[in-house]
Formats: sequence, C-alpha cells, structure tokens
Amino acid sequence: NEHKMILIDSGKYRKRREEFLLGLAEKIRKKVKKTKKPISLANMNAHDRRIIHMFLQEDKTLVTQSRGEGKYRKIVILPARTGNSRRNRDKKRD
Repeated sequence: NEHKMILIDSGKYRKRREEFLLGLAEKIRKKVKKTKKPISLANMNAHDRRIIHMFLQEDKTLVTQSRGEGKYRKIVILPARTGNSRRNRDKKRD
C-alpha cells in the first residue's frame, strides 16, 4: 500500500521554470522597493508560489502573501511596514 511519487522533467522544464521564477521574483523585488507599492502576480500553482515565497523570505523589507482560492491563488509582494506595525503601536500604548 506504499505510494511512490514519480517526477518527469522533460527537457529540464522544472529547472528552467525555477530560474524564470527566481528572475521574476528579483525583478518584482526591485520594483516594489522602488515604488513602495504592492504588486500582485498572476495565478500560480502551489509549487511556483513556494519558490517565490522562499526566495523573498530573507528580505526583511518585503512581505509576501498568498491570496485567493484554489486555482485562482496568487502572490502579492508588499513593502514591509516599519515603525507603524500593530505590534509596535501596541507596545507604545503600554
């Protein structure tokens, strides 16, 4: 009753797709930092969204979120709030 996952990578598609997504993430990173406005990417599958989330997670000046449902789920990249976050406001009240 063991299930084995078989992965077929025709023409190194997965590697090319990952390289494309990393390039896209870098381009979007620069644009969000420059404009200081959120950018929403097109609908993506879970694997593609994960690649972008993982790539951008170390940049503390940005926040990534997944929004939507099912096949309409997409990523939004936003500038991180600094100094005006809810947690900082709550600390100031105490």
